[in-house]
Amino acid sequence: MKRIWCIPREERWPMVLVFLYISLLNGLFVVKFFDKVSPRLHGGLWYYFIHYFHISGYDPKAYSMITRWSTEYDVYRHPLFNFFLYPFYWLDQGLMHLTGVNCVQWIWAVCQVFLACVAYHYLYRILRGVLRLSQTDTTLLSFLLFSMAYIQLAFVVPDHFSWSLPLLLMVLEKGGRQLLTGESLKKGQAVLLFLLVAGTTLTNGVKVWLTALFVNGRSFFRPTYLMTVVILPVLLLAAVSRYADVTFAQPRALNVLKSQKKKAPTVIQEKSPKDQVKQWIDTETPRMPSLVENMFGESVLFHQDYFLGDISNPKHPRPVIVEYTYLWNYVIEAGYVLLFLFGLYCGRRERFMQLVLACFCVELMVHVVLGFGLKDVYIMSAHWLFILPIAYGYILKRSGGWLQKGVRAILFLLTAGLWLYNGSMLINEWL
Repeated sequence: MKRIWCIPREERWPMVLVFLYISLLNGLFVVKFFDKVSPRLHGGLWYYFIHYFHISGYDPKAYSMITRWSTEYDVYRHPLFNFFLYPFYWLDQGLMHLTGVNCVQWIWAVCQVFLACVAYHYLYRILRGVLRLSQTDTTLLSFLLFSMAYIQLAFVVPDHFSWSLPLLLMVLEKGGRQLLTGESLKKGQAVLLFLLVAGTTLTNGVKVWLTALFVNGRSFFRPTYLMTVVILPVLLLAAVSRYADVTFAQPRALNVLKSQKKKAPTVIQEKSPKDQVKQWIDTETPRMPSLVENMFGESVLFHQDYFLGDISNPKHPRPVIVEYTYLWNYVIEAGYVLLFLFGLYCGRRERFMQLVLACFCVELMVHVVLGFGLKDVYIMSAHWLFILPIAYGYILKRSGGWLQKGVRAILFLLTAGLWLYNGSMLINEWL
């Protein structure tokens, strides 16, 4: 008989620690906002939640949707995610009927803890099964990912990033194992993975295609495979997005305008595709400071100033570029970035490392080159931060003797330090 959830015995106790820690953070978060969120509200939920919720650049859209379902998320950037949350809306309705209290926070907290355990499970399987690291190194690097600032935060706040991380790790684990065995990624598997991943965040669907390309090689470009795995799913998501826009999003926007009694036309003027692209491109935000302070800085190590501030919220403001208060912050950042680059070098000939790097380059293209979301790029860390422990894993795999022991010691100190530093800041904020 297979073990429960197919989780090896060696993985269970480390996962229990992740479970307990993420449960603690979510418990503190629920208590912090419970008196603001728990009332049985009627009407404009989004404006009520956004009035009290100020956590970095995250939005409380999931709270609003589960309380009163609607297409809060952009139906073109998140084609299916609105519908993924629909069952939780009915669960919350039932609990509100029984208790008279809005239980959305508890529902979301349970989801977050479960998703954190799933993400840990797939990262563990990547490091142990694909990279073939020892149990000790696998546990260390798995803990390292969950010690990072915006990985911890992603599994607490009511946003979609906690869904993206386990899905992306699941895709990479599937691709990594098939690279080892030489099996191809079947059409049905690729389509299902694409709908799950791209349905949550559209741009992440490219990473499913990259995985299929690395696994299948030239056969990826066969007309039947391209038609089944690329063209048809894209058309399906486009149709669903258009349906959701016309059926839910536009009527909701009209109702909002009417309720606010603003002078506005009765028909919403849709933006042209060219205007949409211009809205997503940012050429003004400086790239190098954003890489240092935000992408590789704040994502892993919280800044002391403007903690959890939001660049677009005047009630809890934060500048686009925030510098660390102490020099040792930059020393630590330089250390883990240099280790990351060394890890890329050590794994440069490995197909799996090349696949993960290709997925990371998608994020660089979207955020750094095009500038989409660059001002608060750290909130999207769950889409790419997993490349760090994977790159470090190739250092431990390729090195030996004093170098391996030295890197392992540095990673242990980094992991322990990040858990203490980032964890203490979050706990103190919500106590």
